[in-house]
Amino acid sequence: NIKKDGQRSETENAAQQWHSDQSFLPVPARASLLRCVHAPQFGGDTMFANMYAVYEDLSEGLKATLEPLKAFHSLFSTRSKVMKGRKPLGDEELMRVEGAVQPVVLTHPDTGRKSLYINEQCVDHFEGWTIEESKPLLEYLYNLTSHPAYTYRHRWQQGDILFWDNRCSQHYAPLDYNFAELDAPENRRLMFRSTLA
Repeated sequence: NIKKDGQRSETENAAQQWHSDQSFLPVPARASLLRCVHAPQFGGDTMFANMYAVYEDLSEGLKATLEPLKAFHSLFSTRSKVMKGRKPLGDEELMRVEGAVQPVVLTHPDTGRKSLYINEQCVDHFEGWTIEESKPLLEYLYNLTSHPAYTYRHRWQQGDILFWDNRCSQHYAPLDYNFAELDAPENRRLMFRSTLA
């Protein structure tokens, strides 16, 4: 929620929904690494969801329904909060993040395992479906993502480094601390992220 100089970050809202980093790009991010420089005294956690497990626990009928589907991923989906409070993107940036169609069921290129590859931050419809038609099924799947059986909650400490595979996991940063009072050092959250193409 802050920059290195202590000012409020314009990306402070970017992780407050479940997502896989850069799923809106034609070739999404492979993995991400996050390093904690400063964590709030209370809260400031990051939650992770195992999308292998979510997919594997679906019924065979639902797996068969989802297998051929594709979804449109965009920072500008009707669900997205990521651009809230940020300055408008320039034309070149807009072209780079205009969105991409991805398989709903992703076969991991290294493990061969299947995972559910949609996220509430970037997906509001399946390809060939309207937003309204897509909504009930997407809501059902998004609710599964946050089920405790599939999640891990990391309580950050200064110096922690986490590394995850965006192709089979999702993450989000719940607003579980005093986000409004950033003048107080105990509410500041400073992280550095590196992303593998």
